[in-house]
Amino acid sequence: MSSATARLRPRLAAAAILTAFVVLTTALPASACCSSTDLDDTAGRLDMSAASGFKDAPSAPLDLSIETFGRWGDRVLSRSGPGRVFVYFDTTGDLISDYVGRVKLSHGQLVMVITGPGFRSQPLEVRRPNRSKAKVRVPGTSAANPVGGVAFYFRTEFTAVGACSGGCADETPDAPDWFGPI
Repeated sequence: MSSATARLRPRLAAAAILTAFVVLTTALPASACCSSTDLDDTAGRLDMSAASGFKDAPSAPLDLSIETFGRWGDRVLSRSGPGRVFVYFDTTGDLISDYVGRVKLSHGQLVMVITGPGFRSQPLEVRRPNRSKAKVRVPGTSAANPVGGVAFYFRTEFTAVGACSGGCADETPDAPDWFGPI
């Protein structure tokens, strides 16, 4: 073997290893996440302290989560209850909501139903890890979670006697911002 060939082999091996690394790491699904904390700036139990959305591939489910400063029971979101939680979805990139998810108490269970032009989702289970958090997973096959990406924001509304007698509302991220697109 010539000395030129001997010097070239380690360089070729290093180039092959680097190429394999780049191919493997770019082929892995990239995760996309948006999260935000929010100020304690709204009266009522549904003042959000944090919110987030996460999906680990373009066609993956979208995991959404909110946390509030106050603790609240599921009945707050009943039809006659004082609270509402919404998620607004922009699927076309114009920062105008195309779909709206509403979290509500239905038959004793918290669910989110997403509606939009010609679309109404099946009720999606809402999980409560504690009395100030709510989490929901939007399927990757949902019209509100397309492969092309989705932007979203959360809104809570609370109406009760006292400071919220006229209604208290909070958005995360604060208007006019959106999370995403992811």
